[in-house]
Amino acid sequence: PKVPEGEFLMQGELTNVPDSTVILLLKENGNLLTTIQKDTVINGKFSFQDTISGVTPKKLFLLSNDKGFPGMLLNVWIQSGKYIHITGNDRLLPLWNVSSDIPQQKASNDFMALCPSERKRSMQWHAQESDLFRAAKGKNIDWKKIDSLRTLYDPLDSLIYVAELNYMKDAPITATWLNNYQSYSSF
Repeated sequence: PKVPEGEFLMQGELTNVPDSTVILLLKENGNLLTTIQKDTVINGKFSFQDTISGVTPKKLFLLSNDKGFPGMLLNVWIQSGKYIHITGNDRLLPLWNVSSDIPQQKASNDFMALCPSERKRSMQWHAQESDLFRAAKGKNIDWKKIDSLRTLYDPLDSLIYVAELNYMKDAPITATWLNNYQSYSSF
């Protein structure tokens, strides 16, 4: 679709995600994330449209706190006059495919393309962990189950980190590269 200058349009098409699932669109606000819009999945679809100032791309995030979601973010780059198409085949939201002609999105997608099977398995265990936390609502958390899940996903996450760091040795330095560099240097 044609998107007017000064606006962006993001549309999602999902399968195996139940109707009434709430998708949040978030932005960075200092060290916090702030919800700027919410949409509910109906017939496998959701959308966000808003105004945007300036010509520089901006990074937003998608998240769902519903059951079966891993409680992790999907980076989505927006820009004035741009259309962003998102497809997903399950509740593993960080693995959804984001298509646009925004160069920063391509760079984010290149990182996410590393270790796909390890990412998927890790996300499945993260989703189970998130469900345990959601069900406990801060009380009577089953730490043995949580620790068991962490024992399963930690080695996979480490493989992903190493793959990303190795990729960064030769990858072009982009906003995504710098964000990952900052994240890795902090731990």
